[in-house]
Amino acid sequence: MQRRHIGQCALLIGMLLIAACASNPMPETSVTGQVFEVNIDEESVTPGEVTMQRGDEVRWRNQTKGFVDVSFLQSLSDIAVCRKGFMSSGWASSVSSSGIKNTFGARMASHDTAGLCLSFPGTYRYAVDLDEATTGKRKRMHGTITIQ
Repeated sequence: MQRRHIGQCALLIGMLLIAACASNPMPETSVTGQVFEVNIDEESVTPGEVTMQRGDEVRWRNQTKGFVDVSFLQSLSDIAVCRKGFMSSGWASSVSSSGIKNTFGARMASHDTAGLCLSFPGTYRYAVDLDEATTGKRKRMHGTITIQ
């Protein structure tokens, strides 16, 4: 009897958490209103370095004719105060000499955008991978975001 009661309580708590998250979703626009655009084409990420304040948004714009992936090797879920198009840790994985690592990132179709606002000061490196099947090119480019 007690085991059934614990199960019902766990179910109720789970339902309350889902309802709370659904009623208070993460904003999809900048907290401060300031937006920094990063353009991705077949040859470069421009600008390659962005310095901004906490709550500002960096928005990547895919200028290629195919898919691109923007990825961070660390999960930023805990410090992302807004995001559009970015998925939590585990959306994809990359293989390194130390094994498989989860990444945090976004996959964008041609002329699509993805945005991210961060709340914790620091410098965050990211990679942009062109999808060879759709862009006709295989290339990895890098950039940094510095939050002051």
